[in-house]
Amino acid sequence: MQLVKLETTGNENELLSERLRQSERELANIKKEAGNLQNMLQQSQAQYMALDKKYNKAKRLVREYQQREVDMCHREEFYQQLLQEKDTEYNALVKKLKDRVINLEHELQETQRKGGFPVGLPYDSATLKLTPQMMRKAPPKPLFQNWKPNCRILKYQIYRQTVKVLRLQQ
Repeated sequence: MQLVKLETTGNENELLSERLRQSERELANIKKEAGNLQNMLQQSQAQYMALDKKYNKAKRLVREYQQREVDMCHREEFYQQLLQEKDTEYNALVKKLKDRVINLEHELQETQRKGGFPVGLPYDSATLKLTPQMMRKAPPKPLFQNWKPNCRILKYQIYRQTVKVLRLQQ
């Protein structure tokens, strides 16, 4: 009977040993898989950090381009206003000069009349104008007046520029 007990105990020990070896193999496989998953997680985190850095840089570039666009619009408005002021000033000076010429012509005619000379100007004022009338040009159209950028195209262009900058940095 003891022999039977020893045999059954031996068989149970072998079964337990086999189950222990199987469990150890499964544990080793699980640890190996956990290590692989940990590596994948670290790689994903590194990729995320790199992409986040690139995204933040692209956002900064977009803000800079938008600020440049706003600055250009303000500059355009400033120079447009300056041009209109200069044009107004020029027209006022031309009018003043024309008035002065008319006054001088009247004084000349008055002096000729008083001096007994034939009254007349050295040119025929009816057909010849001393200062020809300037053709009134329309002011140049502002570059950005009523300009609404196509956001999809603008974003694509900014994206391409950003990608180009990032590639140059790598």
